[in-house]
Amino acid sequence: MERPQVTVVGSIHVDFFIRVPRLPRPGETVKGHGFLVKPGGKGANQAVGCGRLGARTYMVGKIGREFRELLLDNFRANGVGTDYIYLDDEVSTGVAFILLSDDGENMIAFDPGADYKLRPEDVRRAEDAVSGSKVLLTQLEIPLETVDESLK
Repeated sequence: MERPQVTVVGSIHVDFFIRVPRLPRPGETVKGHGFLVKPGGKGANQAVGCGRLGARTYMVGKIGREFRELLLDNFRANGVGTDYIYLDDEVSTGVAFILLSDDGENMIAFDPGADYKLRPEDVRRAEDAVSGSKVLLTQLEIPLETVDESLK
């Protein structure tokens, strides 16, 4: 049986998690008890999930100066093609800071960095992957005009 091809056009960033007993109030400092750095971004997470399920998967996204090897290694280890991940030395890779409370609540702040530099022309450069896919996934952590281009 032929593996379906999936292309994800979307965000790629690094998540910084801190576990805390409870979420802080504005202006308050809360001591954490666990720290973790992981590849993330809604688009990247979708691509990794599809790759793990056995789909022939391509990621279309943009990363900045930092964390390149962490992110690219994660895609490769999970069967995701990296041909259409563009590198931008002029901007930082997107990041998210996530506070996770012991009762399961979270608080997230993120800087999209290179995610917001993904342009319609980048999608056009990935035309082979996009047009050859049975499934196209995207989300709204990248510019809307880029999402629109991917759906044409």
